[in-house]
Amino acid sequence: MLTDTQRLDAYRGSGGYADGAYLIQHVRESDEKFGRRKRLAKYLNYPRKVVDAYLGTLFGHPVQRAGEAPAWLALQGNADGIGGQIDDVMRRAQLLAMLLGTVYLVVDRPAGVSRTRADDLARPPYVVIRKPGDVVSLTLDNLGAIESVVFAEAGRVTIYGTARNAEAADRATRYRGFDRTRWWVSSDVAGQAILAGPDGAPLTGEHGLTRVPVVRHHSSMLVEVTDERAAPWAEGIIALADDLFQAWSEKRDLFRSQTFSTLTLPFRDPSELDRIRTEGLTLGTENALPYNPEGGGKPDYLAPPDAPARLYMDDLGETVKRLYELANLEFTGGVQQSGVALAFHFQAANDGMALLAQGVEQAETEVGRLACAWLGQDPGADLRVIYPRQFAVDDLAARLKEDMDSLTLELGPTAQRLIRGRSARRVLGDSASAADYAEIDAELAAGADPYGDRVQQEAGRPAPAVATPEGQP
Repeated sequence: MLTDTQRLDAYRGSGGYADGAYLIQHVRESDEKFGRRKRLAKYLNYPRKVVDAYLGTLFGHPVQRAGEAPAWLALQGNADGIGGQIDDVMRRAQLLAMLLGTVYLVVDRPAGVSRTRADDLARPPYVVIRKPGDVVSLTLDNLGAIESVVFAEAGRVTIYGTARNAEAADRATRYRGFDRTRWWVSSDVAGQAILAGPDGAPLTGEHGLTRVPVVRHHSSMLVEVTDERAAPWAEGIIALADDLFQAWSEKRDLFRSQTFSTLTLPFRDPSELDRIRTEGLTLGTENALPYNPEGGGKPDYLAPPDAPARLYMDDLGETVKRLYELANLEFTGGVQQSGVALAFHFQAANDGMALLAQGVEQAETEVGRLACAWLGQDPGADLRVIYPRQFAVDDLAARLKEDMDSLTLELGPTAQRLIRGRSARRVLGDSASAADYAEIDAELAAGADPYGDRVQQEAGRPAPAVATPEGQP
């Protein structure tokens, strides 16, 4: 069973996929041999190639947005409270949803009291992405709407408007909760021990929204509306990549242990064998090995059978083939397909992309309406978000095949760096400037992984301290 940590590590190529900790030890494998196999493990990051290609296609064209409510317009330009555009926030939410199945978009606003309309507008709502693992309590009604939710905030301590991740290890976990009438921050899950803010005021109050300001965003359809979590879109790809990781390691260990044939020396006189053991025997292309054809027989080599190696190679090939099929790449195989078959596969891939677009479109629309509700503004019927429904699936297939083949062909570090730079452009799209891309290229050249770092931060790993609005979770 895959864990959320393993799913995120599969995309980043880190954790147990970097140090071999996710490998499974054979029952007859010694600890020493298993440790050597972990050190030699190599992970082929197919999940990142596939997910990035789909994200690049999904967000490759401008999203159509309508609506004149000031809160909605402000949210588009500053969706995370620190200047990030809504395209960037939704792209990261979609990425995490594809890996984890469901993410939570918390529409909150900085703490404070508004005495004038200007004060109100000075504290605009923002969006925070929470993972399923952050949820410690969730109540749904019979239609699947959230009645109450509580998030754990370990390592996300906010002190006087600044996130101090370095202090997280020394501070107790706190909990941020919402129901349909109020919000609170407490030291207990039940919300009884309310904490105080920097000014000494209790961190609780009524939000006046008549609904919980949290949107659940799924990457696949819920089986039941009351299900807490959807199946991750990339689950099958990650599972096969893990299977490939295991088989590749075992195949490599097999090759290392059986690459060289074993020299056999027949002996009739046991004393000769004892002498060889005592004095040692040095063999090589510069040495000669004398033997007595009448007394002891001719030396020979005993080669290992090739069946295990062929079995592993066949299994690896089948696993990669299944990966291509899960990525909707059936139409890129070597077998020539009819026009009807190609049209069917293209339509299936386009329909899958359209379902992803529909989900992110619905989540963003709900986020926009909640932002308006926080400021008491009527979003009106004209607040709309429209993502593309038709995609150039043949272009997607070409990009996927090219990126995935680059792993199979084991291209060098320069080619891999260029491919990752191109993938970053597909994923980030227009949300990054030319200067941003120049900085990304420089970081990749230095061995860094800037976009992966951003995902790591969103997943709750320690990140450099950044300024955030007061009261932001």
